[in-house]
Parts: sequence; structure tokens; C-alpha cells
Amino acid sequence: MKKIRLLVTSLLTLVIVLSTCLFSACNLSKPDSDEDYDSPLGKKMYSFGVLSDIHIASENKGGPSDFKRAIKGLQNLGVEFVGMTGDIGLNSETSELQAYKEIIDANATVPFYSCTGNHDATHTDEVWEEYVGHPRNFEIVKNGDVFLFMSLTNENTNANVDTPYAENLDWLQERLVRYEGARIFVFMHFPITDYAGLTKDQYYGFTENSTEDDELMETLLNTENVVVFSGHTHYKFECEADDYDMNVFNMPSKDVSLVHVPSCAYPRNSERKEEADLSQGYVVDVYENGVVLRGVDLVSGKYMSEYVYELTNKGNLSIAATPTVVLSTNNILLNSTGRTEIEVTLSDPANAVVNITENNDYMLVSPSTLTFTEENYNVPQKVIVATSTIENSESAVITLSGDGIIAKTINVELSDAGPVEFTDEIYAPQNGDIFTGAAQDHRITTDQAGKYTLNFDNFSLTHAKTPLYLNSNGAELTIYLKGNNTLQSTDTGGQRGMSYSGTTPGKIIGVGNGATLTLKSQGTSEAVRGDYDITNASVIVEHSGSPVKENIAIANRGINIINNGSFSLNGAKVELLSSEHGSLTVSLDKCEIGKSAITITAAADSGYTLAYILVNGVQQSIDAPLTMPSSGETITIQGVFTK
Repeated sequence: MKKIRLLVTSLLTLVIVLSTCLFSACNLSKPDSDEDYDSPLGKKMYSFGVLSDIHIASENKGGPSDFKRAIKGLQNLGVEFVGMTGDIGLNSETSELQAYKEIIDANATVPFYSCTGNHDATHTDEVWEEYVGHPRNFEIVKNGDVFLFMSLTNENTNANVDTPYAENLDWLQERLVRYEGARIFVFMHFPITDYAGLTKDQYYGFTENSTEDDELMETLLNTENVVVFSGHTHYKFECEADDYDMNVFNMPSKDVSLVHVPSCAYPRNSERKEEADLSQGYVVDVYENGVVLRGVDLVSGKYMSEYVYELTNKGNLSIAATPTVVLSTNNILLNSTGRTEIEVTLSDPANAVVNITENNDYMLVSPSTLTFTEENYNVPQKVIVATSTIENSESAVITLSGDGIIAKTINVELSDAGPVEFTDEIYAPQNGDIFTGAAQDHRITTDQAGKYTLNFDNFSLTHAKTPLYLNSNGAELTIYLKGNNTLQSTDTGGQRGMSYSGTTPGKIIGVGNGATLTLKSQGTSEAVRGDYDITNASVIVEHSGSPVKENIAIANRGINIINNGSFSLNGAKVELLSSEHGSLTVSLDKCEIGKSAITITAAADSGYTLAYILVNGVQQSIDAPLTMPSSGETITIQGVFTK
């Protein structure tokens, strides 16, 4: 079988040499910038990085240092994530995976995924998942394409094995059938004999007696639109000069390609001598009708224009991703007889009907269904939301759902009263009162429980005492912000910018671009009194006195955030960025600059989990200790959720 395949390989090589312009995998002369490259493959969709054999424990051969540099280089080139073909470590020791995770947490701002190699194959499923972040055999769907990471069996630590994958090969074959018609990227460690990654007549990984590689090739030849990445041999890109198929071997009739990935830590020359001063990998640009493999010199962080390969798709691709409803906003404020519009699209191509329902008789939604096709899935369709005369202020929910799509909801706040201005007298409001305009007074006091709703639209109020003071047992306060708003106290005797006393946190919700609330206070009292949830808004506190003493919760509800939720005190700022596929809640206990602890909780969308958080762009665990920054400093926090 091996000899027959060698003959086929030689014939295919001859065809490649004679018909480079017609063959679907060819070396291209490509400049360093995308702007200068006119691809016949249609619209570019996304990019990802590929690494292999990082050997994190081998510092004398550049492992950790090369990996840190590779992370930075690939991220600078704009990849959305990185896939690896194994050999994270060198001796299958847990400490190697611990070191890998520490480097990822400190340096990576994009997700990293990997199968095992022979140097880390004996790790248990539990240890691998703890430090790498996903199972040994792992599948994900990104941007409609499928990524399959097939690991070696746990007992395999040898460089030459008859059955290195055993039952894991069954796992891969089942997935190839499951995702038939989609574009599939496979990551495995050992190269398949006689194809990319090996010199002629070389057996390294699969043995000469192995039948697993034959079985795998038979499966691939019955599959279309598959790119298989492997590593293990460490051969550098330049070895292609001695072995034409070293980097890429393409099956033109099936559009199945086998790609060898050089070592990130120490590539080898054609005599298998290590060259520790090199570090190489790929950036893969994915287009509508194919992919472009771009070799990267990870020492300089630049593309290697002589190692670029274009691979086309065969026929029309089906989309394996589950489409998600995408909304222009997920939070609506409607006054009595109000009206607004929402734009709806899908995240991925699909023929789908979106059903729209609401749970409140005072709310009118039109139309009740939206129809999408694979051609118009990303063209916005409008939904009109209106209210009749409302008797009481209340909350409502609009649900958008359908067969084969991930549903979304819209939170609606309905209010029953027109604007009521502040006066110079103490005012006892009724449930549902709305306060707007250039108010002149400051204090709301009542002994009755109630809901108090205030609209601030470029609102400004300066008063000697506390500009907004709500003191009520059982009070519920909601402030909706548009534009820039300011509440300022001028009394140096200990007045606050805002004070709220209630059994539930006050809600500060931004419903317009640039929604901010600036609270200015002086004196010996705290600047702000009360517990608050801040959603889509920026709250800025300027205080010339003691620090804020009460709990502040910055709540990102995870639904189409328009503006970042943030809180700052005298220039010390904590900013929560919106997250895809889930949400975070960041809680500050006392808001003391440089002292107060920051705690973070996560809520993932259905089918997703929190992989990690980004703090100032650096990956770390959600449980890592954080404190309120110093004056003039900013902490940004964002969640990364994966399937």
C-alpha cells in the first residue's frame, strides 16, 4: 500500500509541476499587506493562527520565549484564535501545562486550542482540560466552519506507533460525517506517511506496518473541503526546496489538503538538525471560496511571502454554525403612547422564520414574524414596538425565537406618566412619576414604598445640598440616561452628589450613545450613597472628600451593549466591556481607590461557558484578585465565552 501511494504521490507531483496555474494549491507571490492582495476566492471572512511543537519546558531551545513571541506576533497579525497540533510540553509533566497556562493567561488576548502530541499524550483528560481549557478531543464551530482537534491516545509517548490514535480515529470519522458539506479544519500531531511533513520513504509517527494512516486517508478521500494540519517533524518551510510536498500536499479532485506546520520552538533543516534561531507558523486567511495559508517568520513577526498557498473549496459550502438572532438593542424605554424601532439580523446564513412574541398587553409589536434566507440573513429587518396608554409602570419582555436558531430577548421598561419637573419644595412622588428638564430642587422623601423612574436627557442640576436624594422604605429607583448629565452639590459641609436608600439596588441604565452621569460632591461625607446597578452607562464621580463608602455594582447584562458600563472615582476607572455569548457582572465593595476588591460573576448564553476574562487585554482567570485602580488609572474587563 505504501509503495502504491508513493507512485501516486510522484505522479501528482509531476502534475503539480507541469500545471501550477491550474492546480488548486500553488505557491503565490504575495505582498505583506492584505490591501495589496486581490484574491479570486471572494470576500475574506476571518483569520486564525496555527502553531506546532512549542515544547514549553525547553527554554534552552527557546520554548517559552519563542511561544511568548509567537503569541504577540500572531495577535499583531489580526488572528481571531490559534489552533495547535500538539507537543505543548516535552516530558508530559503537569508543570509544563501549568507553565503553558501561565503564559497564555499573561499574554494571550485570543483563544488557543490544541490536540495532544506524543510529548504530552499521557496527561489525563482532567489535567489536560484544567490547564488547556478544553477536552483532549475537541470540536468547535467558528464563523460557520468546523475545527476538529484529534489527540493521540493517553498511552502513546513514542515517535513511531502502529495505532497512535486507536478509538480517537473513530471520533474523527464520526465528526467528518456529521459535518459533511461544511468546511472542516483538522488538527492532529502525526503527519500521514508519504504526504506533507515527511521526506520520501520516511516513517515518523505512523509506522510502516500501521493501517491507521491508510484508514484515515481513505476517510479523507471520501470527504470534501478538508484541511488537515499536523506537526511532529519540525521541518522548516525552507525544506520544501528538497521535498516539493513538504509544506502542503493537495488532493485536487476532492479539495482535501494536508499541511505540515513547522516547530515554533526549534525547526529542523532537511538533515533533521535543529535550528533554534528559527520560529515559524501560519496565519490562515479564510475566504468565502477557499483559504490562503501564509507562512510567518515568528522571530520578526512578518509574513514569508515565498510560502503562501491558496486552497479552493469544492462546490457550495453548507454552514455548520447555529445562527443567532442579532439585535440593534436589547434594552428599551417606552413612555405612554411611545414608539421605537429595532433592527434584526442573523449571525450566520440560514433559511429561518423568527417568531416575535411579547408578554404585556400594553405593548404592540409588529410584525409577528420575520423571514430570513441564506442570501439576506445579514440584511437588517425592522420590528416596531409601540405602547398604548399605560396604567402602571412595569417591565416587559419581547422574545425572538425560531426553529434551528438561538433566541434572544429584549427587556422593555414601560412608564405611565408624562414629565414632572422638580420644584423648590420637598416633593413626594407617586409610583411611576418621571422627572425631566432643568430641575431646581433636590430632595425626594416619602415613607411609602414605590417605583421611581427618572429620565435624564442632557440634564444638569446644581444645588447646595444633595441634588438627588431619595429616602424611602422599599423604594425602587431607575434612572435612564441620554447624553451627558450632571448632578452637583456645592455644600462643603458633607453633601453627596446622589443619595438613595432602598431595599433593592438603584438602576442606572444608558439608553443613548455617550450616556453619562457625573456626580460632583464636596465635604466629609461620601460622594454617593446607596447601591446601584449600572447598565450601558458611564458613572463619573468627582469628590473632594472621603472615598465612596457604599457598594456599586457595574452590571453588563450581556445583550447588545451600546456603551461600556463603567464607574470612576476621581480618575480611578473600572470599565466593563460587552461580551459575546454571555455577560459579566463586576462588583466593587467600597470603591476605595487602590483598595476595594473587585469581584466578577459570569452568566453564559445557552451552549456557552466562560473560557477566561481579559483584564486590560490580558487573559486571566475570573477568580484572580483585582482591586480598584489608583487615581488616573483604568481597568478594562471583558469576558470570553466559548462553546
